[in-house]
Amino acid sequence: MPHFTMEYSSNLDGVVDFKALCAEVHATITASGLFELGAVRVRAIRCEVYAVADRLRKSQ
Repeated sequence: MPHFTMEYSSNLDGVVDFKALCAEVHATITASGLFELGAVRVRAIRCEVYAVADRLRKSQ
């Protein structure tokens, strides 16, 4: 069963439509024809605590 999991920093809430992004990734994976429709899982996991590489943004 294929899983596509993405983690994102909570500062992206309201900036990125993760529901739409998950739907697009799911459509792309299923369109490949490599996996049966019921097998594909796409998830976005919100991370509350993080430090960004450029150190300009961090969790509150």
